[in-house]
Amino acid sequence: MECPNDAWPLAGDAGMSLVSQGPNGSWSHLGMEAIDIGVDGIPIVAMHNGTISTGENSCGRWVTVASTCGSSFVSMYGHLGAITVSNGQNVTVGQELGISDNSGYPTCSTGPHLHFEFIKNGATPKVQKPFLKRDVPVGCVDFSACN
Repeated sequence: MECPNDAWPLAGDAGMSLVSQGPNGSWSHLGMEAIDIGVDGIPIVAMHNGTISTGENSCGRWVTVASTCGSSFVSMYGHLGAITVSNGQNVTVGQELGISDNSGYPTCSTGPHLHFEFIKNGATPKVQKPFLKRDVPVGCVDFSACN
């Protein structure tokens, strides 16, 4: 089985109808398999088991999880206000990684949201089912088009 599978990066499936930009969205995702979820202050959770790396630059704070679940995945969770894990820490599915926010404003963020993407074997796979619990329309750039 591939992993992650049928997962969502927010605790309790929060934000399932709050996607503000989809893969290849013209705001900032051209050529990227990434989604933005318009939430603020919501716990971000690991979509798969893995090992943590954290970082911060002008685009904000982020956490990556390098998979230990049998496939070569790295998932990235960006624009976090707080990071609740440490570099090198092992995490399991559903474990809190941090809190969504607007870090990186105004350089790389225009409002509170989670920027989520993942890479498999050095390539970016489709950010859709079966990896996510729901499909997100390619190229969408607002709540009405993305949900």
